[in-house]
Formats: sequence, C-alpha cells, structure tokens
Amino acid sequence: MNLSCAVCSSTSPSYAMGGQVFCKCIVCGHETALGTARSDFLINDGAPATLDVKPQLLDKFKLSVVLPLSLPGKSLLDFGCSSGSFLLCCKNAGFSVLGIEPSPEPRDCAIRLLGLNVAESIYDLNFTDKQYSVITAWHSLEHVRPAELDAIVCEMASAVAKDGAVVVSVPNRRSITARLFGAKEAFFDPEYHWHQFSLTSLEYIFKKHALSKSDLIFSWPYNFFSSIQSVLNIFFEKNYLYLVFKRKKIKPQKMKIFLNIFLAFAISPLIFLIFIYQVIKQEEQAVLTVVFKKCWQ
Repeated sequence: MNLSCAVCSSTSPSYAMGGQVFCKCIVCGHETALGTARSDFLINDGAPATLDVKPQLLDKFKLSVVLPLSLPGKSLLDFGCSSGSFLLCCKNAGFSVLGIEPSPEPRDCAIRLLGLNVAESIYDLNFTDKQYSVITAWHSLEHVRPAELDAIVCEMASAVAKDGAVVVSVPNRRSITARLFGAKEAFFDPEYHWHQFSLTSLEYIFKKHALSKSDLIFSWPYNFFSSIQSVLNIFFEKNYLYLVFKRKKIKPQKMKIFLNIFLAFAISPLIFLIFIYQVIKQEEQAVLTVVFKKCWQ
C-alpha cells in the first residue's frame, strides 16, 4: 500500500512493526500510522489539587529551554498543555501565557484549579492582533491527525512573533534507541502516536512555513528515561515502571518493581553508553527538541 506523506506529500510505502502498519516516506523519512485506534492526546500528568503546584523535573527542563532564548516580550503559547503544569511554571516566571488543550478533563483542570487561560483548539484563536514570543509543543505533534498536521504547523507559524521562536519536542524515529530496540523502544507508542518524526521530516514541515531550525537541544530527561526503559523492555512488560509511576495504568507489584530496579543497576554500564552516545550524536537522541525561528530573506 502506498500513500501520500503527511509532511512532504511524497510516496510512502507501508510496513508493519509492533502490530501497527506505518507508511514511510521515501523522501523525508516521515512515518505515519494507519488506522483510527489512537486518541488525539494523552494525559500524562494528574490533576493538581491546588494552585500551589511545585515544578516537576520535566517542567524545569522545559523552562530551561525557553528562558535562554532572549525573546522580545514574554508571551508564551503552549500547544497541547494538558493540565497546565508547564504553563503555570511559565506564568510564575513572568510570562503571559495561553494554553491549547483539546481534551476536556485536563483543560478544565488548568482553567478551574490553576486559573489559566486555555483554549480548546488553535483554530479558535485570532493571531492577527496577538502573536507570541514563544510557542511550545511538548510531545503534542505526534498526536495530531495526519490530515491536520500541515494546518497546525501553519497556525503556529502565524502565531509566532517576528523575532520569536517555536520550540517542538517529539520522539525521534531515527534515534539510537529506536534502531537498537525497535518496537520495544520506550517512545514507540503506536496506540497513541500518529506520527514518527525524524529531524529531517521535522525540519521539512516547518521549513514549508518559513520556520528554520535555529538550535537542537539535548533532551536529557527524555533521553535518560529512554536509555533505561528501552533496555528494561527487553526483559519485562513494556514501559512497566512508566506505566506504574507516571500513567498509573497498572497496579504496582513490589517484586516486579524490585527486579526492574535491580536489573537497571546491573546493566548500568550499557545504559550509560547509550546515553553518552546520544550526547555525542544529538541528531540520534531519543527525543528531538528543536528551536525554530522565522526565515527572513
């Protein structure tokens, strides 16, 4: 089966992996999942009980990416903001913030409990009079339906200010962990992901909308997680520790948790080597975090 690439519209022959069929573009290498089983977005962080939300590790990492950009003004639009923990961090750091979250439960949490301004869709906003110094999309674009991907990126290009930046973070299909572990790689998630990006395909779709790569950030929390969890996935249920502690989808079993942690320590030299490889060859890191800025002639 051959379909048109969601990024560059070239021919995309199909192949199967991990019980899912993908179309892989022969030009930009972008991969798109076939079928309709995936949800648009996935809630990874639970609803905070109060306004006093302490920044989590990933929130601190994201903020460390945004703060050094030296952007004019301090306005931020977060696409796929979930329940708003990162938005709240940015607000506390002095940014004027707006979130976009199509899932009703986390959106309601961000509005009602955190007092944040969150829209349901990027199409609900008018960027003629209001543009943003920074737009972020943390693990959101892979959840966008293929028919909407180009339009969403176009809206981002319209929303960013002249001297602003777009920060995008997505799993990397061309990572060392993806090559080594295939369907057992920690970020291979065909149940929820429509897209498998590479640095080439990510640059391609943003270049179409006059946004060029300004910087490639080392996504150390994600890469460290992938180095550990991908190795453990060879021996145990896929992403067991993640499913227990982050998504809370399965009931924890003390012996399983002990064995996972014991094995992680036992094979720590291998985990360390995989992580260091990603430090050296960042285009092959498990997660790509890329800063895009507008191209000017």
